[in-house]
Amino acid sequence: MLAGAAGWTGGQRLAEQTARVQNEHFIQENCALFAEDVQERRAVFLQRRYELLASSTPAAPCLVGIPATATQLAQQLSLSAETTLTPVAIPVASSSTPAPPTFTASPAPISTHDLQSLAEQLEVARQAIRAQDYPTAIEYLETIQSADPSFDPSTVNALLLYALRMRATYLFAAGELAPAILLVNRAEEIGLPAEDPLRFSRLVATYYLDGRRWMEIDATRAIQDLEYVRSLAPNYAPTGLPSAQSLLAESHRIYAEVLLANQDPCAATTQFERAIQHGAAGDGIISRLHTARENCNPSEATAETSG
Repeated sequence: MLAGAAGWTGGQRLAEQTARVQNEHFIQENCALFAEDVQERRAVFLQRRYELLASSTPAAPCLVGIPATATQLAQQLSLSAETTLTPVAIPVASSSTPAPPTFTASPAPISTHDLQSLAEQLEVARQAIRAQDYPTAIEYLETIQSADPSFDPSTVNALLLYALRMRATYLFAAGELAPAILLVNRAEEIGLPAEDPLRFSRLVATYYLDGRRWMEIDATRAIQDLEYVRSLAPNYAPTGLPSAQSLLAESHRIYAEVLLANQDPCAATTQFERAIQHGAAGDGIISRLHTARENCNPSEATAETSG
């Protein structure tokens, strides 16, 4: 029963931590870049940032100032009416909203029976490790830690560290990067060695996920993160996910389109060319590159046409 409860709460905690960390990081970063978009007069960035922030839960506080600012900036830059944004109401907590239930553990001394139960739990964890069932081992070992941190801590920590490392290794290999990162963080708390290769795997995976997340909101940030990934692991391609190089190519293409929309065809030309260098292909991107070049050098385009 203890292990079952720990399994449920452990999985719930992992999911909640993943969602909370990613959402808080996303909101903080984008709100911080709001002022930079205004200063650099990037109305198209503001529009995309607004659309993504508006879909976050809870809604970001900085959304209040974006619509009017983006609309005014769009008018100054003579952009399309699509840049005009409609304000999104920021949800306010209501006193009628029921508070989540809280549970308070009753402090009670550990009985002889409980100690026997913990010893049994430890044996089950050992058996799970021998069977390479690392999720089960982690559940039982964390149950023991929660019930009595003083129960054979050196053995429990050693087994838990081993199970966390093996499970994280499997998840990285399977392309399940976010939960693998959290397991490495947990292993770090209980003594993951500084030279452990999982630290490198976590570093690369973190920048990969950050770069992928930034692609549609700030392609320049995505390019920086993905370039760093390729400097660490040039052929990085998680199982079941796009390679870092293909994401980098797409980030350059996205940035090129933003630059073209912001009436900077020369810079857009450079980004389209870099996208192609990194593997972007197809008639669509070639056509967009030609459009950018023509707008960058209209006199040359006219001469080519007349010739």
